[in-house]
Amino acid sequence: ARVAPLALFLIPLALSVGLMVWSFQSDMAGLGIASLVLTLMLTLMHLSLGRVKSKVYSTDSERNVMLNQAVRRVWSYTYLLLATVENLLLWGMGWLLGRMAEESADIWLIVPAVVALIPLAVILLAYRQVKSLERQAMDSDNGYVDSDDDEYWANGSTYHNPYDRHIFVEKRVGTGYTVNTGTWVTVLRITLLSL
Repeated sequence: ARVAPLALFLIPLALSVGLMVWSFQSDMAGLGIASLVLTLMLTLMHLSLGRVKSKVYSTDSERNVMLNQAVRRVWSYTYLLLATVENLLLWGMGWLLGRMAEESADIWLIVPAVVALIPLAVILLAYRQVKSLERQAMDSDNGYVDSDDDEYWANGSTYHNPYDRHIFVEKRVGTGYTVNTGTWVTVLRITLLSL
Protein backbone atom coordinates (compact mmCIF):
# COMPACT_ATOMS: atom_id res chain seq x y z
CA ALA A 1 0.00 0.00 0.00
CA ARG A 2 1.20 3.50 -0.80
CA VAL A 3 -0.36 5.15 2.24
CA ALA A 4 -2.37 4.05 5.26
CA PRO A 5 -5.91 3.14 4.21
CA LEU A 6 -8.38 5.89 5.06
CA ALA A 7 -10.58 3.29 6.77
CA LEU A 8 -7.94 2.91 9.51
CA PHE A 9 -8.68 6.48 10.58
CA LEU A 10 -12.04 5.15 11.79
CA ILE A 11 -10.15 3.82 14.85
CA PRO A 12 -9.08 7.24 16.17
CA LEU A 13 -12.42 8.68 15.02
CA ALA A 14 -14.27 6.09 17.11
CA LEU A 15 -12.04 6.90 20.09
CA SER A 16 -12.73 10.57 19.52
CA VAL A 17 -16.51 10.17 19.29
CA GLY A 18 -16.48 7.98 22.41
CA LEU A 19 -14.47 10.60 24.26
CA MET A 20 -16.87 13.31 23.12
CA VAL A 21 -19.86 11.42 24.45
CA TRP A 22 -18.14 10.67 27.74
CA SER A 23 -16.70 14.17 28.12
CA PHE A 24 -20.08 15.85 27.60
CA GLN A 25 -21.58 13.59 30.28
CA SER A 26 -18.69 14.38 32.64
CA ASP A 27 -18.69 18.17 32.16
CA MET A 28 -15.34 18.02 30.35
CA ALA A 29 -16.55 18.89 26.85
CA GLY A 30 -13.23 20.52 25.94
CA LEU A 31 -11.46 17.15 25.87
CA GLY A 32 -13.96 15.66 23.45
CA ILE A 33 -13.89 18.69 21.17
CA ALA A 34 -10.07 18.78 21.21
CA SER A 35 -9.99 15.08 20.40
CA LEU A 36 -12.36 15.42 17.45
CA VAL A 37 -10.60 18.49 16.04
CA LEU A 38 -7.20 16.81 16.33
CA THR A 39 -8.45 13.61 14.68
CA LEU A 40 -10.03 15.51 11.80
CA MET A 41 -6.90 17.63 11.35
CA LEU A 42 -4.62 14.58 11.19
CA THR A 43 -7.04 12.85 8.79
CA LEU A 44 -6.95 15.90 6.52
CA MET A 45 -3.15 15.91 6.67
CA HIS A 46 -3.24 12.25 5.62
CA LEU A 47 -5.54 13.10 2.71
CA SER A 48 -3.32 16.01 1.64
CA LEU A 49 -0.32 13.71 1.14
CA GLY A 50 -1.54 13.04 -2.39
CA ARG A 51 -1.31 16.77 -3.15
CA VAL A 52 2.31 17.14 -2.00
CA LYS A 53 4.78 17.67 -4.80
CA SER A 54 6.90 14.63 -5.55
CA LYS A 55 10.59 15.09 -4.96
CA VAL A 56 13.19 14.21 -7.59
CA TYR A 57 16.11 12.32 -6.06
CA SER A 58 17.61 10.56 -9.04
CA THR A 59 17.70 10.32 -12.81
CA ASP A 60 16.04 6.91 -12.35
CA SER A 61 12.31 7.67 -12.37
CA GLU A 62 11.40 4.26 -10.94
CA ARG A 63 13.62 4.95 -7.92
CA ASN A 64 11.96 8.38 -7.50
CA VAL A 65 8.47 6.84 -7.52
CA MET A 66 9.44 4.16 -5.00
CA LEU A 67 11.12 6.65 -2.66
CA ASN A 68 8.25 9.17 -2.84
CA GLN A 69 5.78 6.37 -2.08
CA ALA A 70 7.88 5.22 0.86
CA VAL A 71 8.06 8.77 2.25
CA ARG A 72 4.30 9.23 1.90
CA ARG A 73 3.73 5.86 3.55
CA VAL A 74 5.90 6.83 6.53
CA TRP A 75 4.06 10.14 7.03
CA SER A 76 0.67 8.54 6.45
CA TYR A 77 1.15 5.92 9.16
CA THR A 78 2.69 8.59 11.40
CA TYR A 79 -0.50 10.67 11.14
CA LEU A 80 -2.57 7.58 11.92
CA LEU A 81 -0.38 6.72 14.91
CA LEU A 82 -0.52 10.32 16.15
CA ALA A 83 -4.32 10.44 15.87
CA THR A 84 -4.63 7.20 17.83
CA VAL A 85 -2.02 8.05 20.48
CA GLU A 86 -3.38 11.57 21.04
CA ASN A 87 -6.88 10.17 21.53
CA LEU A 88 -5.59 7.62 24.03
CA LEU A 89 -3.67 10.35 25.85
CA LEU A 90 -6.76 12.55 25.99
CA TRP A 91 -8.78 9.59 27.32
CA GLY A 92 -6.13 9.14 30.01
CA MET A 93 -6.19 12.83 30.78
CA GLY A 94 -9.98 12.72 31.17
CA TRP A 95 -9.73 9.70 33.42
CA LEU A 96 -7.15 11.47 35.59
CA LEU A 97 -9.29 14.60 35.74
CA GLY A 98 -12.21 12.55 37.00
CA ARG A 99 -10.13 10.74 39.65
CA MET A 100 -7.77 13.43 40.93
CA ALA A 101 -8.46 15.76 43.78
CA GLU A 102 -7.78 19.45 43.35
CA GLU A 103 -4.91 19.18 45.86
CA SER A 104 -2.89 17.04 43.43
CA ALA A 105 -2.33 19.88 41.01
CA ASP A 106 1.38 18.99 40.67
CA ILE A 107 0.45 16.18 38.30
CA TRP A 108 -0.83 18.79 35.85
CA LEU A 109 2.69 20.00 35.29
CA ILE A 110 3.65 16.54 34.09
CA VAL A 111 0.55 15.54 32.09
CA PRO A 112 0.74 18.35 29.46
CA ALA A 113 4.44 17.63 29.01
CA VAL A 114 3.70 13.96 28.31
CA VAL A 115 0.84 14.86 25.97
CA ALA A 116 3.24 17.11 24.02
CA LEU A 117 6.44 15.04 24.18
CA ILE A 118 5.07 11.70 22.99
CA PRO A 119 3.76 13.09 19.67
CA LEU A 120 6.95 15.11 19.26
CA ALA A 121 8.98 11.92 19.65
CA VAL A 122 6.79 10.14 17.08
CA ILE A 123 7.26 12.99 14.59
CA LEU A 124 11.03 13.05 15.12
CA LEU A 125 11.24 9.27 14.60
CA ALA A 126 9.24 9.57 11.36
CA TYR A 127 11.47 12.42 10.18
CA ARG A 128 14.60 10.36 10.91
CA GLN A 129 13.09 7.40 9.03
CA VAL A 130 12.38 9.60 5.98
CA LYS A 131 15.89 11.08 6.02
CA SER A 132 17.35 7.58 6.36
CA LEU A 133 15.37 6.41 3.31
CA GLU A 134 16.57 9.43 1.33
CA ARG A 135 20.18 8.93 2.41
CA GLN A 136 20.09 5.23 1.46
CA ALA A 137 18.68 6.08 -1.96
CA MET A 138 21.29 8.76 -2.62
CA ASP A 139 24.17 6.58 -1.42
CA SER A 140 23.19 3.73 -3.73
CA ASP A 141 22.52 5.92 -6.78
CA ASN A 142 25.11 7.59 -8.98
CA GLY A 143 22.47 9.61 -10.82
CA TYR A 144 21.53 11.93 -7.94
CA VAL A 145 19.77 15.11 -9.11
CA ASP A 146 19.49 18.40 -7.24
CA SER A 147 16.12 19.66 -8.43
CA ASP A 148 15.91 22.84 -6.34
CA ASP A 149 14.87 25.64 -8.71
CA ASP A 150 15.82 29.14 -7.49
CA GLU A 151 13.50 31.09 -9.75
CA TYR A 152 10.38 30.08 -7.76
CA TRP A 153 11.79 30.76 -4.27
CA ALA A 154 11.75 34.26 -2.77
CA ASN A 155 14.02 34.79 0.24
CA GLY A 156 14.66 31.05 0.25
CA SER A 157 11.42 30.36 2.11
CA THR A 158 8.47 31.59 0.02
CA TYR A 159 7.53 29.35 -2.89
CA HIS A 160 5.57 31.01 -5.72
CA ASN A 161 5.06 28.91 -8.82
CA PRO A 162 1.78 29.41 -10.71
CA TYR A 163 2.70 26.53 -13.05
CA ASP A 164 2.88 24.04 -10.16
CA ARG A 165 -0.54 22.70 -9.16
CA HIS A 166 0.69 21.43 -5.78
CA ILE A 167 -0.58 23.45 -2.83
CA PHE A 168 2.09 22.16 -0.42
CA VAL A 169 5.78 21.71 -1.28
CA GLU A 170 8.65 20.59 0.89
CA LYS A 171 10.52 23.44 2.53
CA ARG A 172 13.92 24.27 1.17
CA VAL A 173 15.47 24.68 4.59
CA GLY A 174 14.42 22.83 7.72
CA THR A 175 11.64 20.31 8.03
CA GLY A 176 8.04 20.28 6.92
CA TYR A 177 6.12 21.83 4.10
CA THR A 178 5.32 25.33 2.90
CA VAL A 179 2.49 26.69 0.79
CA ASN A 180 2.78 27.43 -2.92
CA THR A 181 1.55 31.04 -3.05
CA GLY A 182 1.11 30.74 -6.82
CA THR A 183 -1.99 28.53 -6.64
CA TRP A 184 -5.49 29.98 -6.71
CA VAL A 185 -6.41 28.02 -3.54
CA THR A 186 -3.67 29.77 -1.57
CA VAL A 187 -4.58 33.18 -2.98
CA LEU A 188 -8.21 32.55 -1.97
CA ARG A 189 -7.17 31.49 1.56
CA ILE A 190 -4.97 34.55 2.03
CA THR A 191 -7.77 36.80 0.77
CA LEU A 192 -10.33 35.24 3.10
CA LEU A 193 -7.99 35.41 6.08
CA SER A 194 -7.22 39.07 5.48
CA LEU A 195 -10.91 40.05 5.58
